[in-house]
Amino acid sequence: MKDDLRTLFIDKERMEDFEYDIAKALFLEIYNQEFSFDDSYYIENEFNRQIIVLDQNKQRKIIYLFNQPSGSEKIDKEDIVIFYKINRKSQYNTRILNKEFIIRYEEILNQYITNSEVIFTLRFYDLIFAKYEQIPKISNDDAFKYYNNSAVNDRIRCIDKGNISFSNPSRFNDPFDCDLEIDGHKLKDRFRVLCTTDRYNNILMWSYYGEDHKGFCYSYKKSEILSQLNKYYSGICFYGYVKYDENRPKYKHVKRELEELSGVKHILDCIFTKYERWAHEEEFRFIIVYNDKDYYTIKTEIHNIYEGCMGNPLRIGAKRLIKDKEKYDLF
Repeated sequence: MKDDLRTLFIDKERMEDFEYDIAKALFLEIYNQEFSFDDSYYIENEFNRQIIVLDQNKQRKIIYLFNQPSGSEKIDKEDIVIFYKINRKSQYNTRILNKEFIIRYEEILNQYITNSEVIFTLRFYDLIFAKYEQIPKISNDDAFKYYNNSAVNDRIRCIDKGNISFSNPSRFNDPFDCDLEIDGHKLKDRFRVLCTTDRYNNILMWSYYGEDHKGFCYSYKKSEILSQLNKYYSGICFYGYVKYDENRPKYKHVKRELEELSGVKHILDCIFTKYERWAHEEEFRFIIVYNDKDYYTIKTEIHNIYEGCMGNPLRIGAKRLIKDKEKYDLF
């Protein structure tokens, strides 16, 4: 199972932190003759966009990649080196990133979203990226998924045994969902998506996905889904809430700029953005890079099963929802 597998869990809100960690690892790998890495300084700065190193004279230096220190930071001018892709005027010691760094950084950014194995080969992986292998704590751990009767009774899907699937977004009922094109290449089929929601008593969700209130809603835990994924899947799992907007991200021709990190951000924006008319779904997504089959299935614990208020007869072990007599609500 897990012996030769590594799963990285990336909160979509921290995607840029992850990309800066890629930059840190590459910097240390390429500039290791000039600087040594003092890991005693690393823990306190693990999510900062800087690296604390020692130069050849064992002097402490702070490396800022792609950005200047903010005005609120108190720093010693003699204690800092700032690296840019483009040479800018600065009151600090500014240098240009070498071509090897730029080429490799662009290569990895272009690969990791569709081939995450490249991250595991980086020399400083165990020090910088190990934190992403930990099962994250999510404030609201409940996850719910609505099913119709045919899905629940499907002997192949085995939903009653705890099977839950990451699906090809090409099969979604919204043709705009995950609609992603970069440089003329459609990337929609490269990902598999598990869609959950935060409520079991959402009337519209029962109408759309719960067979007009005759189906079921299954209750899971987000942390347990990630834990089970961690046992069998090798690669990157992005997770987070869907953003609902009047406009979807546009198709894009990416001209890579190191200071923008725009390519991967655009990909995640497309995958985690839906039209605002879907906002009633209150969706929380798990996304993996996988394109071998239309579905990637894992098994997790079922905590509760809710039956729609129009279900008949009452299923053994399920909790029947009923209509409120005075309000348009379920409980």
